[in-house]
Amino acid sequence: MTDNIEYLILEHLKSLRHGQSIIEADLKDIKARLLAMETHQAASHIDSARQSSRLDDLDTRLSRLEVRVSLND
Repeated sequence: MTDNIEYLILEHLKSLRHGQSIIEADLKDIKARLLAMETHQAASHIDSARQSSRLDDLDTRLSRLEVRVSLND
């Protein structure tokens, strides 16, 4: 009787360990995907900052041109 109970407990523990292994693998995958998303988002922010900087430079140059040709108000 005791051997039977120990066997059942071991089977349950093996099942729990297998389930935990699956969860760990899924979590590892989720972390990798989250890192990829964060990296992509950071790159998007950098691109946006570069575009803003270039637009500011163009605005400055346009203002100087307007002053040169007397188009300013």
